[in-house]
Amino acid sequence: MKATLLALVLLVHTVHPLSRAEMDMFVKAFNGARSDFAKNAHIANMNQVEYDSDLEKEIYAQLAITGGCPMTDVVEKDPLVFYMNFKMDNSEESRLVSDADRTHMAFVTTNCLDYGKEMHHFVFKKTNAAKIHGPPGSKCSSGRKANSDGLCALGKSYGRKIVERYRIPIREEDYEQDPLTGKMRKKESWLDKIFYK
Repeated sequence: MKATLLALVLLVHTVHPLSRAEMDMFVKAFNGARSDFAKNAHIANMNQVEYDSDLEKEIYAQLAITGGCPMTDVVEKDPLVFYMNFKMDNSEESRLVSDADRTHMAFVTTNCLDYGKEMHHFVFKKTNAAKIHGPPGSKCSSGRKANSDGLCALGKSYGRKIVERYRIPIREEDYEQDPLTGKMRKKESWLDKIFYK
């Protein structure tokens, strides 16, 4: 019991919480990728994913089981799917966005003290509904309606068309001096590391 509490205390000091603006940008970019996938794969029932901060607790519980520094792994605990220490690249992005039945998600970034590296963890809530092929948004489940992006959104959501990928707003602390040239350059943000490699 004490070991679990100690692990949770250590996690509190190494977690990078997302601001509301960052969560919104992340979900918009994520749903943009889901929309693109639905259009290219002709998925008629691809759900728009909503961010659920309560699911972050599920990630913390999973991190406590692994001691805070998990190996890259996909863990299924129905109705949840965890992507622990997920390394995002072009071949892996489709694993996160391709399942039509996902409805809610949460995301946590931690620093692993053992390895001194940043880790990204995702959790998704799913319905286990099979993919239906057809025009995007044409076969939404009960309680969901197609939005302009071809995703099945909850209630009266009127999703906006995503024209370009979203980035964190420019701030002075987002820049650093390049040690070779002495010029200021933009620091790579966590969104850049995940979506813009």
